[in-house]
Amino acid sequence: MLRYFLFFCITTLFCFCNPKHSGELIELGDAILLTDKGTDKGSGYSMQNKIVTSDIGGVRKTHFTYTCIEDTDRFVHWKSMSAWVATFNHQTNEIISRTYIGQIYDNHGTPSLTIDRNGYLHIVYAPHHHPFHYRKSVLPNNSTKWQAAEFVSARDGVLSADYDYAAETQPVEGEWTYPIIKVDSAGIIHVAGSLSRSAAYVRKVDGKWQKPQVLYTARKTYSRYNVMMNVGPRGAVHVLAPDMAIIRRDTTAYYRMETDYIYFRSNDQGATFNRRGIAFSSQQGYIQGNGNLAVDSKGHPHFLAMERDYEQHRWQWHVFFDGREWQREKIQLEDLYIWDSSFTIDDQDRLVILTAANRADHHWRHASNRLLLLVGRSAEHLKIFEVVDDLEELNSWLPAVQENQFFSKLAPQLFFVMWTEETDLHGNYTRNWDTTLSTRVYAKRIILFEE
Repeated sequence: MLRYFLFFCITTLFCFCNPKHSGELIELGDAILLTDKGTDKGSGYSMQNKIVTSDIGGVRKTHFTYTCIEDTDRFVHWKSMSAWVATFNHQTNEIISRTYIGQIYDNHGTPSLTIDRNGYLHIVYAPHHHPFHYRKSVLPNNSTKWQAAEFVSARDGVLSADYDYAAETQPVEGEWTYPIIKVDSAGIIHVAGSLSRSAAYVRKVDGKWQKPQVLYTARKTYSRYNVMMNVGPRGAVHVLAPDMAIIRRDTTAYYRMETDYIYFRSNDQGATFNRRGIAFSSQQGYIQGNGNLAVDSKGHPHFLAMERDYEQHRWQWHVFFDGREWQREKIQLEDLYIWDSSFTIDDQDRLVILTAANRADHHWRHASNRLLLLVGRSAEHLKIFEVVDDLEELNSWLPAVQENQFFSKLAPQLFFVMWTEETDLHGNYTRNWDTTLSTRVYAKRIILFEE
């Protein structure tokens, strides 16, 4: 009898760890509501990693970061919006905690989350041209308690613990927006982001923040809208700095972006960076960096660049370094306009792209109503899957896909995605200073089978 019981247990365990499928590449879980009080950029922005998973402590958990609105009648800086982390328990199959992290300046003060080798969570959040706020979890693989916030200025370095951030009611020249955080195999914390006209980087080594570095200052107008950063499997730190001009026309709300992407690489864990040339030139097309930077198993960087040429938003480029030079390939969806994407590269070196798209050429402020997962080893061989069945009457945007990180590796075949739904706008845009509009932020578990 014991032999049959052991056989049953082993067979069950094998089936759970090696799910079967009938020819389909993907299996979708149910949508998980993280909050129904999200900001209109609750899951943004796509250059920032939002999702980490760990099984330290014997329980597998996935942690999600997002932004919420507070109970204010009208928008007030540092009062109306906040950063949160929710935790999903894989054993009980439910969200077990939702934890307040801190106030943010406005809906651009979106958070970025990572994890170290011991399971401690690290988060940066809050700024829109301000010093960023940094916190570390008190316990490993647990998002319910956090150490006191640290404040890091791009100009002045670490600020005092009693820094009155709420007194900064206006943007501060030369300070952070959209910070990205990563931890490498040595435990060094890396942060990069935009200073409006510059791309900057800072690291924390042995518990101490070092002097921030300005890697690049724009020759055109801005170095914003997607400074990208990641740490590769071999420890190199990769940064992409945009140099862009926004060309507007009086007759339309649309605009053109003339953008060059300059590539920087550090082979000494961020102590120094070398400029490695232009990854994408505005002479090749009018683009806006779109999504995050991912690194393949060979240590080569990849990123996405979306067409941004007045009314044209038909496609995005997959741009990648092949070991000798930068290559690009077009990703275009039949009868759809691509508006935003987040992506990763899995352990099979497949592109995994979560894309928000629309059938009509609305302005980006009208968001989109299609959420698609694109999977394949090249743009030519992408398979397309609908992540949500019916979003015809909803705005869905700011997609985020779980990234492959040092200590938040994608489980074999299993990862999560996030997105924001604006259930009451029906295609209309509302400015952050006019309202504290509530939206829903969702996550979904995805099983991606081997081909």
